[in-house]
Amino acid sequence: MSSKKIIVTNIKAIRSKHGNSGWNSIQKAINDLIDTDANRGVSTSLIGMDLQSHMKKINASAVRDHQDPKQNKTAIDAVHESLQPDYIMILGAPDIVPHQPLRNPIPDGDPAVPSDLPYACNAAFSRKAENFKGPTRVVGRLPDVNGNRDPQYLVNLLETAANWRPGRRRAYENYFAISADVWKGSTRMSVKKLFGTTRSLQLSPPKGPNWTKQQLQSMLHFINLHGASEDPNYYGEGPGSVFPIAHKASHLNGRMRTGSVVAAECCYGAEFYDPDFFAGEQGICNAAMAAGAFGFLGSTTIAYGPANGNGAADLICQFFFRELLKGASLGRALLQARQQYINGQAPLDPTDLKTIAQFFLAADPSIHPVKVAEKVFAKGPQAKSWGTRKRRRKTLFQKGLFLMGAIAGTNSKADLKLDEKLTSSLMSIAKDLGLVVKIKPKSFAIHGASNPTMAKSLPAKRKAAGEGAYHLMVAKVPAAKPKSIAKSVRKVKGKLGRIQDTVLIVVKELNGKIEEVKELHAR
Repeated sequence: MSSKKIIVTNIKAIRSKHGNSGWNSIQKAINDLIDTDANRGVSTSLIGMDLQSHMKKINASAVRDHQDPKQNKTAIDAVHESLQPDYIMILGAPDIVPHQPLRNPIPDGDPAVPSDLPYACNAAFSRKAENFKGPTRVVGRLPDVNGNRDPQYLVNLLETAANWRPGRRRAYENYFAISADVWKGSTRMSVKKLFGTTRSLQLSPPKGPNWTKQQLQSMLHFINLHGASEDPNYYGEGPGSVFPIAHKASHLNGRMRTGSVVAAECCYGAEFYDPDFFAGEQGICNAAMAAGAFGFLGSTTIAYGPANGNGAADLICQFFFRELLKGASLGRALLQARQQYINGQAPLDPTDLKTIAQFFLAADPSIHPVKVAEKVFAKGPQAKSWGTRKRRRKTLFQKGLFLMGAIAGTNSKADLKLDEKLTSSLMSIAKDLGLVVKIKPKSFAIHGASNPTMAKSLPAKRKAAGEGAYHLMVAKVPAAKPKSIAKSVRKVKGKLGRIQDTVLIVVKELNGKIEEVKELHAR
């Protein structure tokens, strides 16, 4: 049975950005992709969300302002409702089709969380992240370069999408992993879970950024480093506030293998910015895609994870790679990763809301990097049909609706007042952890699920219950005199300095008692 993929974009915006000749080149590459998809059993169509002639066919209004988030969200909802595609591919950077600007639940300096998550959800337009905890759709974004007017970049990515072939799982188990030295405990845990060995894990410092071609030709890249906004580098961290450059966008061209896939936990790890802001250097996400990567999972804003255990950014990246290695398409791997994260972390705290909002997929979502023989993952009378795409989509759709209705969590805005006694207790927790609180503690009530009757089992009922509160403190590691092991670090230390020392303390309270304390570090 053939599958259906819809490419959504704004044709007038592409013409304005790349010119008529640029659009003609892009359109030809789209048509080539449509033809090769057909040979693979994928029926692909292009919808210009700005064209009334296209939108009229699905009884929807055209997008009038290409940068209006609500119009774009409404248009993509209409496409999905009318055509029920297996894959939705957003074509273009955010200056063509914008991310959705969700409210940031954490007072960490990010004014909003640019997100593609709402496009993957049935819920109507909203700026509240808590309204999108039930993803149901397979969505990816094949980008051009934000602000850049050269159409050849997007043409090349479309050609890569047209010419992909699945590889053997064994090839994708050949991984390359980089971690800041201070997070080696967390990264070793992640890598061990995914690959069974940590032999290919590199630590910065002392390693990087001039990785060998052999290292960069590994098919999966797992990256747990610092990132910074509008910056073409990722950074390591060692004892004594050492922040060397660990990974460079300029070093990827000609060294990465076509078909590789990257998952980066870094702050701003997949931010799309105009390269003119940094002397013409594009970000690592754009550079990796230009170098032949099939896909890139990364964050648009400040991301978090523990120093030693696993949580937040660690988990979403782990779950994505785990599904990919089973043979899932890139888009389905992210949908399942989001659902697994939401179900496993419930009730959701403010950091969970930000995590699921900020990570998105740069890719043609229909690409299956790993060729795996068809397997049966279910038991009982439905076992034979679970392996079909139709059955998978139905099951994942139903699971998304279940999560939306049966998962408790916080709102994206603090809604409880703290009394003096509890505030004092929270400050003592920060002091005991050796951290300095930067912003007054914020308190979030845990709200019960909107439809708790959907939860049948005892564990599910616990995840649906609205009991207690999460208290959030934005803290920092006490100031230390920075040291540098690379001259270039000094040039960007000020930019890094506003996020690299940020630590979140998340305290769960139930019936007046502290149940759990999490310490999450800005990636």
